[in-house]
Amino acid sequence: MPAALINCLAAVPVAFGTRRPFRGRRLLTTILVMPITLGTVLTAEGLLGYLGPNGWLNKILHNLGLTDQPLQLVHNYWGVLASLVITGFPFSYLLTLSYLTGIDPSLEQAAATLGAGRWHRFRHIMLPLLAPGLAITFCLSFVLAFAVFPSAQLVGDPRGATHVISIEAYQAAFQKFDYSLGSAIAMVMAGVMLAVVVLVLGWRSLLYRGATGGKG
Repeated sequence: MPAALINCLAAVPVAFGTRRPFRGRRLLTTILVMPITLGTVLTAEGLLGYLGPNGWLNKILHNLGLTDQPLQLVHNYWGVLASLVITGFPFSYLLTLSYLTGIDPSLEQAAATLGAGRWHRFRHIMLPLLAPGLAITFCLSFVLAFAVFPSAQLVGDPRGATHVISIEAYQAAFQKFDYSLGSAIAMVMAGVMLAVVVLVLGWRSLLYRGATGGKG
């Protein structure tokens, strides 16, 4: 849930900032979506190299005299969260940007001419129109993060204390050979994902049900 929220909340201002053409937009967009090409394993290896006990960040902090002991940034919950944000943000950004560019810009311009400030235009016009896209984006981000497995294995707690539900299902089925427990955990995962998706789609329908092009 935190990974999906971070990805969606971060994607909105970035998408707003890059929706109109400007010099360097293509380069900036390429940099933002580049993590898609890295893959889960390479991203995890990069996190271990940069954020690990002997990584660049800890060495810089130690040389500057800011820390006496290496910061524990990987092989725990925070390492898994960082991996999910890095790999999930490009998808959230691209989806949000596609929905945002589909909104008729004349709606926001009309509100501005009538005296509506930036926050009021966002709250009463852009957010309701963007709600369907944000709901789908959040659902996809949540499902991808909730079922995470490779990142939890590579940058999670090696002792198995990361508390990732997919790891619990794997350990029950293939390490303890308790297939009934593994199946039960998998069904719980499916139920939780279905419940979250239904709630988010219900929230979307409460905000706005019309078209986003300004002609409905």
